Amino acid sequence: MLSSTIKNSTRKAVASPALARGLATAVSSTKEVEEIGSFGQMTQPNLKLFGLHARYANALYSVAAKQNQLDSVEKELLTIEETIAKEPNFASFLHDPTIARASKKEDIAKVMEKAKFSKPVAGLFEVLADNGRLPDAVGVISAYKKLMGAYRGEVQAKVTSADPLTKAQLDQVKKALASRVEKNEKLLLETIVDPEILGGLKVQIGNYFIDLSLATKIDKINTLLASSSSQQEKIYLLDLSVAVEADD
Repeated sequence: MLSSTIKNSTRKAVASPALARGLATAVSSTKEVEEIGSFGQMTQPNLKLFGLHARYANALYSVAAKQNQLDSVEKELLTIEETIAKEPNFASFLHDPTIARASKKEDIAKVMEKAKFSKPVAGLFEVLADNGRLPDAVGVISAYKKLMGAYRGEVQAKVTSADPLTKAQLDQVKKALASRVEKNEKLLLETIVDPEILGGLKVQIGNYFIDLSLATKIDKINTLLASSSSQQEKIYLLDLSVAVEADD
């Protein structure tokens, strides 16, 4: 449903060669996200995020929380995220710097209306279009997902290994990571296989990162050997210089 709505609503804007050009570098509005969070005092999320995407996500979170729509807003954003990934024309439309902001804003408004998205989500995309920030939509959605994860007490963890972990190894990893998680939090573990790390593990949990990979250990050894070799060469040259001076 959303895919067909997007196709019909944005086809004209994507295909038209007569649209205004020269917007390759969008200038940030001084208001930025004021329009989204203009409902009084902000409701602070459980997780502190910073940067452009976080500002929009924080404002959206505040509005959605006050309207008791946190979960439904996330569901709508996930639908939009999936559509952006599956519809090249829509993704191209969002990133096209040659389309005037006014045109994008009008087309996005049509999409939001036809797809019957909630006011917080429609308001977000209206502000993104107004500020020339539609290319940042996926980043904003990603930030909102992180805020919602924190709201639900979820702690994201990624473990990278050279080979798939056995059940016993996975249980050991979960047990070790559980010590970093509060009782009221839920650990969400993602395992990744990357043969290039050669062995060992790379572990990321929340903002913490531990690199115990064999590849990194080898790199450190090579760096030490290179440094040692360079130092020995300097000592050799110094000894040679002293010997030459003695001969003189």
